[in-house]
Amino acid sequence: MPHVYNDGTYNVCYFKHEDGRGIEIDVKIYGSQQLRIRNIGEYEAEQISSSNPDLRIQKVTYQEDKKELILSLNAHDFQGERGIITLLSPAK
Repeated sequence: MPHVYNDGTYNVCYFKHEDGRGIEIDVKIYGSQQLRIRNIGEYEAEQISSSNPDLRIQKVTYQEDKKELILSLNAHDFQGERGIITLLSPAK
């Protein structure tokens, strides 16, 4: 099962995974951080978006050996930006 590796300066408010549909992560990010999602297949996230335009996804990297998706995020306000990061699975 996918999960967030919580090792940065951010708060994960909730994490929701639905097989075949995708993942939603409600997160508050401070500054620039890397959000690491473990146990995710490379093609499990066809589309990645943020609900908050001030919480930007700068870069997406996938490490196949770890089955880890790394999202480089940037919060406009250094006091933190909260938003929902959505990873949609491909339609089956």
